[in-house]
Amino acid sequence: MKSSRSKQVRRQFRGPDGRFIKPTYIVIDDFGNVSPYSRKEPTFGYAYSVTDEPKEMVRLAVDNRRRAGKKVEAKANEDGLWNRVRMSLAIRSLGIRTGAAYVDKKRPPHGWDVEKNDHESKKQYRVRKGRVRRGVLEYVIDEALNGTESYGVMIIVDEHDAVHNVGELCRSKSTDDRKVDGGSFSSSNSRYRDLLQTQDYVANAAGSATKGYPLRARSMRMKIHRIRRHERVKE
Repeated sequence: MKSSRSKQVRRQFRGPDGRFIKPTYIVIDDFGNVSPYSRKEPTFGYAYSVTDEPKEMVRLAVDNRRRAGKKVEAKANEDGLWNRVRMSLAIRSLGIRTGAAYVDKKRPPHGWDVEKNDHESKKQYRVRKGRVRRGVLEYVIDEALNGTESYGVMIIVDEHDAVHNVGELCRSKSTDDRKVDGGSFSSSNSRYRDLLQTQDYVANAAGSATKGYPLRARSMRMKIHRIRRHERVKE
């Protein structure tokens, strides 16, 4: 694991007056895959949660692991429906803002370029798909920031080998009125693992909603946006 991803230093934010402030946290995880359309995986996207009280999401993850008898990580896609519904209701009870943006592979936006090309190597194809994934991630980061008024924002993204320099992407969103930091982190052994393990249930619900099963996403009052054909994901 690269040190830029696993760095365990606590990020600190100062307000305009120089005093330390509590940041707002945006936690992001993906669903689906970056590949051509298939009936099994017709969509790809990212789900996000926005919270000023990250300890509440941490508490949910710790309790969920205890219930599941897991020491390291409890995954939504390995869980039963009953507990996924229970987690959805628990997340809603925290009052956090949840949302998602996704690509419908049958009606993709500009920049969604994932079809195989016989004239490129496997490495070139992997790099191209990584750029597409990063473009969708940037779209979702912008969506999450749009409804965030805090001066300090920390963005936690579930790590993926195909996306590099996530911290640089997050910091590029800083303005004179807002400082943004962040990076990609492991959901199993980073200081942010509990936030990401709770977010896994948000992403799982979002993915199900894009396939026609919206019950859990609705229970969280999740705002889900399909990236439309006339829009563009950056390459």
